Amino acid sequence: MFLKSYQYLLVRQRLILSLPIVFFLAGIAQPVIAESDLSINQGQVVVAEQSQQVLEQALPKAMKSVLVKMSGSTDVLQEPEIAEQLVKASNYVSNYRYLTDNDQTQLIVTFNQAALARLLQETGQTQWVGKRPTTLFWIQVEGPKGDDVVSSTDTSMLHEELVKLSGARGLPILLPLMDLQDPVSDDLSISENKLDLVEQLKQRYGVSSVVVARIHQHASSDNDDISWESQWTLSVKGQNLTWDVQAHSEQNLIASALNRITYVAVGDALLSGEQSQQALTLAVTQVSDLVDYAQVMDYLKSLSMVKAVNVQDMQGSTLFVALTIQGDEHQLESALSTDHRLVQDFSAQSINQGSSSLLHYVWENSVIEPVKVASDSSRYSESVVSSNSSDEVTQGHAVTQGLGQGSFTFSSKVMS
Repeated sequence: MFLKSYQYLLVRQRLILSLPIVFFLAGIAQPVIAESDLSINQGQVVVAEQSQQVLEQALPKAMKSVLVKMSGSTDVLQEPEIAEQLVKASNYVSNYRYLTDNDQTQLIVTFNQAALARLLQETGQTQWVGKRPTTLFWIQVEGPKGDDVVSSTDTSMLHEELVKLSGARGLPILLPLMDLQDPVSDDLSISENKLDLVEQLKQRYGVSSVVVARIHQHASSDNDDISWESQWTLSVKGQNLTWDVQAHSEQNLIASALNRITYVAVGDALLSGEQSQQALTLAVTQVSDLVDYAQVMDYLKSLSMVKAVNVQDMQGSTLFVALTIQGDEHQLESALSTDHRLVQDFSAQSINQGSSSLLHYVWENSVIEPVKVASDSSRYSESVVSSNSSDEVTQGHAVTQGLGQGSFTFSSKVMS
C-alpha cells in the first residue's frame, strides 16, 4: 500500500537505479527506489555458494549491517553484549533469500526488527527512531580545470562511495540533477555564498536538510602522498554545522563525513521524538476468541516503535486497534512483516479516518510455527522463483517469533 503510493517515472529516458537517489522533473520530486534498496531490517551479503556452512557464516555479517542502520553508527558493533548476540544471529532471523545476478549470489536476510530493537535497548545503545529526512548533498570537487559537482548521474568514486555508505547507514540522500534549474554556486569559501546556495537548494528540491562540501586533492611535496582535504556544512532546521575532514582516500573521506551527519540526524530524531509520532488504526480480522485478542494486544505492545495501544471497537471477528507509533506507516509495515503474525490484507483498501490511517491486517499467528535457523539443512523450506530473465531467486524461510526462543505468555487479565 505504501509502495503503491509511489509513482515511477522516466525522466528524459534516464532511470538511474542506485541506492536512494531521487530524480526531479519540472521541479517536482518523483522518487525512484532501486530494486537493490533494502529496508532497515534487511542485510545483504555476497556469498560463494548456497550451503548451510556459508549461510551460518554470513548471518552475523548481515546482522551487523542491520544494527548499524538501526542505530546510525558503527560504534554499536563495539559493544561486548552485541558481539555475543552476533554469534546467535539465527535467533533474530525472520526469513532469507538468495538472489543470483551476473554470476554473483547475494544472501538477503530479513531480521526481526522488534527483537533487534529490544537488544539495542537492553544493551543501552541509541536507536534511530522516527522519520529519516532526506538529505541533499552538494559536493563540489575543486580541480585545475574548474569545479565539478557530484550529480545524480555521476560515475565517480565519490558518487559510488556516497551512495554505498549512506545506504549502509540507512540515510536517505538526494544528489542534484545539475540541469538548468539548479543554482550556480559562487565561491563557497565565502560564508554568505554558501548559505545562499543552501537556501536555493532547499527551495528547489523541497528538503529541510542540505549538506554542502568543498573538496580538493592535496599532494605532499615530501613523498608525493595524495590526500583529500574538505570542508563540510550541514544545514538542518535553520542551524548550520561546519567542520573539516582530511583523509587519504575517497572512502575514508565520505565515511568520516557521514559519521558526523548521521550522528546529528540521530540526535535530532531523539530531540524531536514527539513530533515524529503518528496515530493510525489497525483493523485486524480472524480474532475469533479471547486468546486471539490477548495475543494480538500483547504482540502489538511488544513492538518497540509502538508507544500506545487502545482498543476502539470489535465487530464480529474484526478488532479495531488505535496505535501511536514512533515513526511512520512504512516502518510499521516493515516491522509487522518480519515474523508474519499479522499479515497485511491488500484486498482491503486503506482509507483515512480523520488524521489517522486505517490499515487492514489478518491475524495468522495460529497457523505459523516458529522455526529456528539450525545446522540441519533439512529444516529449511526453500522455493525457487523464476523470472523472464536469467536471474534465479531462491527463498528460504526461517520464521521466528520474538527472539525465536519460545511463544509468548499472556496475562489472564487482558480485558481489564
